[in-house]
Amino acid sequence: MTLKKWVSSKTERWTLKRILIVFSSSIVGIMTLLLISVMQANHVFYNQLNQDLSQLVNLQSKTEEIEAAYHAIRSYTLSDDMTYLTQYEDEKEDLLRFFEGYKLKDKGSNPYYLYYDAYNMFLSFTEQAVRSLTLFEEGAEPLYVNHQVLQLSKNKNFMKEQLEKMIAVELVEIKNKYGDIEAATASREELIYVIIFFIITFTLWANHGITNKLSRPIHALSVQLKNIANGDYNRDPIQQSSIGELHYMIVRFNKMKVKLADNIDLMHENAKIREQLKNQEIELLETENHLKQSKLDYLQSQINPHFLYNTLNSIQTLADIEEAPLTEKMLFHMSSLMRYNQKKMNDIVRLKEELDIVDSYIYIQMIRFGNRIQYIMDKDDDALNTLVPSMILQPLVENAMIHGLEPKIGQGVLKIEIYKEPGQVVVSVYDNGVGMDQETMDNIMLYAESDPGKNGIKSYQSIGLSNVIRRCMLYYGKNILEIQSEKGHYTQLKLVIPDKE
Repeated sequence: MTLKKWVSSKTERWTLKRILIVFSSSIVGIMTLLLISVMQANHVFYNQLNQDLSQLVNLQSKTEEIEAAYHAIRSYTLSDDMTYLTQYEDEKEDLLRFFEGYKLKDKGSNPYYLYYDAYNMFLSFTEQAVRSLTLFEEGAEPLYVNHQVLQLSKNKNFMKEQLEKMIAVELVEIKNKYGDIEAATASREELIYVIIFFIITFTLWANHGITNKLSRPIHALSVQLKNIANGDYNRDPIQQSSIGELHYMIVRFNKMKVKLADNIDLMHENAKIREQLKNQEIELLETENHLKQSKLDYLQSQINPHFLYNTLNSIQTLADIEEAPLTEKMLFHMSSLMRYNQKKMNDIVRLKEELDIVDSYIYIQMIRFGNRIQYIMDKDDDALNTLVPSMILQPLVENAMIHGLEPKIGQGVLKIEIYKEPGQVVVSVYDNGVGMDQETMDNIMLYAESDPGKNGIKSYQSIGLSNVIRRCMLYYGKNILEIQSEKGHYTQLKLVIPDKE
């Protein structure tokens, strides 16, 4: 493959995937950016709100600190306990730092003048406190000291009223500020909703377009496949246009339809020729041995339509050209099965050869069933040299998988056992599928005992198992197939083969 073809092949395979990845990534990216924007706005909002609420709490605490400073002065003048004086000094320093911190506020704002008046009141409070302490420490009469402390109480009350005014003003400021923020947030949310609406609309529109590009060709392909399954092998191509891998899949499917129709026509012609030859051969049979041989050929032709062999080789080659290794391998096993049927049509083979062709058949079926079926093989190598008529084991396995395990719901088990007993070899094919009732088993035996060309039983299950019975009866002179089954539980088909190495 040249470099140009390799690059073209890669582009074909990845076109649709890239479209879906870019589309999904764009939607996710836009939604992520919107989410980050909302989260950042909320973060800023809540940080500012916490700061403003902390300021209100701080103002309220200063009211309590002023009250505590006053009580410290009063308690000191009554008890002469230095602990109260130390407490007063601490409260004074803290309040002084608080008021000096508001000197930086915007002088054009309403709260500035309230803070300025409160600061002056606090300075007057401290001066009054100094006078009260001076009188107490100089030993003045308690009446004069109490008078000064009473004046200090009035200053304290003025300051508390001033702080309450400041709290009220701050509340008004917060209300105005967050009213604007709420309006901005609502406007931002409306914008986000509009953007989300357009994103959803665009997503639905794009999804509709992509879905049509995918679903219409797939539907057309499904209809054509259904027609082929129903036996309509017309050469009319699919006209639906598509993108990416689907386009090339439809182009190659149209080519395959033409080749398949040609092969089917050839198969029909070969079938007519074979039918004519078969009729001529039957008319020429004159002896019992020739009659038995013709019956074997007839039964074998029901199991082995080897005119499909050439067609499978053609399809296998086509799978190789189109780079479908799994299909090629599956066709290889199918070809092996057909080749075995064609070469061993009337042969006596060793049991090992029968087991090899069963492995090819099971491989093909496991591609179909996947993990639904567990396959177990238990064989005695000493029993594999036993001579048997060809194609007596594969129909038993086919019956187990198609009629036993395929209709079953849940995990299926297929187990093949081959072991020796005195004078005989036993081949057991067991499945835990839907089983058979007694009427079905009786029909199989009735079909085996009837004339193949005149019986009225058309079940493929009857054909497969009954043909095995007939071929074994022709070879061994008796029926060696035993059927055990319980409806809804299991089926076990057992060949009891006389040991002939």
